[in-house]
Amino acid sequence: LRALRGVEFAHCKMLGIDWTGVGAYPDLSFSDCNLSYCSFVSFAARKVPFVRCVLVEASFVEMDLAEASFDGCQMTGARFERCDLRGASFVDAQELRLDPAQNRVQGASIPVEPAILLASSFGLKVKP
Repeated sequence: LRALRGVEFAHCKMLGIDWTGVGAYPDLSFSDCNLSYCSFVSFAARKVPFVRCVLVEASFVEMDLAEASFDGCQMTGARFERCDLRGASFVDAQELRLDPAQNRVQGASIPVEPAILLASSFGLKVKP
């Protein structure tokens, strides 16, 4: 893949695709897609919406995902490494795991459950 401009993926099943070669600043969106086991490596995908997608075991490595949306996504086993997630939205994301020591996360919106797990991973005791 060289460049994706104005491409919308809806209700697609695209398992295990390596999206690395999509170009520097693709213009694409995903809604209700199964993107399990996909790899997204080393490109800027700012503001890209992943809405209600299945991202089981997906890998995001050295990605610029600032202001991207992962609203309503199933994130079991998905990993983010050295990504820019500033201002990203993970509203209603399920099984989300983020490591702020490995990623830029300032201003990202996450659900309460992952926030509690994150706080616990740093040794904090969360009290109601």
